[in-house]
Amino acid sequence: MTAEILGEDPTYFLGKDTGNLWIKLASYINDDTPGMQNRVTMYWGPHLITIALTRANRPVPTKILDKLLSTQGTQGDDAGAFGYTKRNHDGTKTFVGDPDYTGIALSDLTLLQRNPHLIPDGYHTKIDTAANNATTWAINTKTHDDGDYWETYSAANSTGMLASALAERGEDMTTVKQWLIRQQNLTKVGAWQAQRNDHEPNIMATDQAIMAITGHGYASTWSGKTPKNTPTCTTTPTPKPQHTLVKITVLGDSYSAGNGTLVDGYPADGSYRSPKNYGSVLTGMLNQKSTDTTYQLDVRAWSGAQIATGDHNIISQADTMDPHTGVILMTAGGNDLNFADVADMCLAERQKLGGCPGMVDTARKKLGATMANTTTLLSHIQKRLADPAHTRVILIGYPYLVPAGYDDLFADVPATQVRAAEDEFRARQAATIKAWNTSHVLKVDYAPTTSLFNTHEPYPFVVRPQNKYRWINGLGETAGERGDDGETHASLIKPWNITKYSVHFFHPNVIGHEQIAGMVHDVVLSPRAATRSVGAETGGGVPLDQLGTVPGVRMRADVIGQNLVRAGEPLELDASSSYTSTGHIRRWQWDLDGDGHYEIDSATPGITRTLKQLGKYRAHLRITDDTDTSDTLTFPIEVTRDGDGVPDTRDNCPTIANQDQTDTNHNGVGDACDPNTTKAPR
Repeated sequence: MTAEILGEDPTYFLGKDTGNLWIKLASYINDDTPGMQNRVTMYWGPHLITIALTRANRPVPTKILDKLLSTQGTQGDDAGAFGYTKRNHDGTKTFVGDPDYTGIALSDLTLLQRNPHLIPDGYHTKIDTAANNATTWAINTKTHDDGDYWETYSAANSTGMLASALAERGEDMTTVKQWLIRQQNLTKVGAWQAQRNDHEPNIMATDQAIMAITGHGYASTWSGKTPKNTPTCTTTPTPKPQHTLVKITVLGDSYSAGNGTLVDGYPADGSYRSPKNYGSVLTGMLNQKSTDTTYQLDVRAWSGAQIATGDHNIISQADTMDPHTGVILMTAGGNDLNFADVADMCLAERQKLGGCPGMVDTARKKLGATMANTTTLLSHIQKRLADPAHTRVILIGYPYLVPAGYDDLFADVPATQVRAAEDEFRARQAATIKAWNTSHVLKVDYAPTTSLFNTHEPYPFVVRPQNKYRWINGLGETAGERGDDGETHASLIKPWNITKYSVHFFHPNVIGHEQIAGMVHDVVLSPRAATRSVGAETGGGVPLDQLGTVPGVRMRADVIGQNLVRAGEPLELDASSSYTSTGHIRRWQWDLDGDGHYEIDSATPGITRTLKQLGKYRAHLRITDDTDTSDTLTFPIEVTRDGDGVPDTRDNCPTIANQDQTDTNHNGVGDACDPNTTKAPR
């Protein structure tokens, strides 16, 4: 309230070193250890937390509301009052209705009723009933012997709290104000006294009594006045701009990792994470346009990941992400439905089309379990987050894999059946997200891509010429990009390398990921517009300027780019996501070979270099802001002959990238290099 009255943002009111106060408060509330439970639920804890959250337009957790409502009396003269439990000499306990407790509780309830969107489902009626009962008790318990007031140890104090809360609810407090003015006159200095009819002024009683006189309590106290004794300066210092740091986390499978955006240079761990995936593109877009917020990216998506089972599943990705993530982007469910098998049976070879309907039907039968796993995933995400109410989560749908009308002669495959199955999947995902949003504090947006990608799908089978405007890789190609002629130009794979590169077929190419990034950008910035343009199912998530931020960070260097590169090919590194909380970064220094000498000194964050010397290096990035504060990031770079990270002494195909080292005929030569391998792609 102090920060708000001064017209300042309470988030960092105590300074950046103290950290984000909202995140600290959320961590206290979510801490279930006995000592912390007592701290947030005893005495006025629930009341003060409710006031802080509602005045900042933040939802109030059920844990706090349950405790708050449990302190209201239900029997006898104290029915409707808020108060506390007193232990008697004989060991029994007695509930005591108290004007102070009731006053602050009424302010809580008024704030909640004025902001019904902050109340969890199932609590609106409870809050209305509690407020009505408390108001009735308060009006009926006024003392009338020499005016209207509430008698306690400090009558002016309690009367100020309760009368101001009732005034905020529209009750007439004229006679109470008249009594307070008579008491004020007794001190002869404009103050109020601790005890009724006393002449000694008291600061605490005065603080509370003022609220009754103004008719504004904890629900509406505000001051727009400048203090009379505000000091003046002969010169006004120029403040350094203050910035916030927002973490973007990408979860999911190959459609989020970035399969199909590179020819080689993917990490050697088999994740197929690419610096050209939609998350990387979106981060660059946001940082280019934002002046007061820096976005840093954490890609946890893994090629082939299912939602709940198998290595690197998406739930395990969520369980290990940064709790202070502000934006979460993901794709989920394609591998649970075995859509790779659908693509293989329906889109790879015409002679397999007879098995297409059965494979599509098998995928459809898995929809129920996949949606149940999706809900479980969202539960894990909500549990992991420190402040789920201030995190934007966007589930991105999958595009059509084949153009409309592209059926075989006298058949409804592949286009009709495959697209119908994808339509059903999209509808089920949208319904699952809509159902989730009705009862959870974490709100999720669903962003389908079918209409966005319509007419930009690849033709099935090995067809030349391909769709000139495809945003998805067809068979035998990867890393499609838009050329100067506006058409898509992809890197073609020789037939005997087709097995190795099958992980890229029927995945968004570079253009596709750029398009997804643009769509997600619109969903983040303007959900309503996205609803109209791409049919997004929006969950009413937190606005961009209210996203949860990473606390306690003064400065953090950051790089987006490949860690693995083929010798002689350009390496692009982007440090525009580096962060300083104060001022601006003015210098980026790079030590790419790890020798301790910064050979590149730049005033801009991006560089492109061609590395020729094979080896593994511990590279360094050092950033410096305009306060001469610096931060250094150490990151790996590996330069290899073929760009796959497998040492030549163990590589069964040392001239072509093949992280998986597949050797179908076990002749010691990897399939990527072996002209005798003709295994069909999967």
